[in-house]
Amino acid sequence: MILEWLAGIGSAFVTMVAGLLPVWEPPAWFTSVGPQIQGVLATADGLGVWVNFSLASTVATAVLATYVVGFVIKLVLRAGSHVPQFGGAG
Repeated sequence: MILEWLAGIGSAFVTMVAGLLPVWEPPAWFTSVGPQIQGVLATADGLGVWVNFSLASTVATAVLATYVVGFVIKLVLRAGSHVPQFGGAG
């Protein structure tokens, strides 16, 4: 019951802040991104003869996975440095 009341207050606050903002119309270049991407993909459709897309996607996945693993290792090291008697921040 208390959480419902707090959620109601939060909802009312967000509604009030949103009411203060002016109405925003997205620009034409932003709303026409879909057809532009479809045009690029339609143009690139014939490149399958020269580009091995299965190999390219495997390489791109491996590179992205390497970045993600490195980022996770950095996060673990940063979090571990804040543990007293274990890292260097405490």
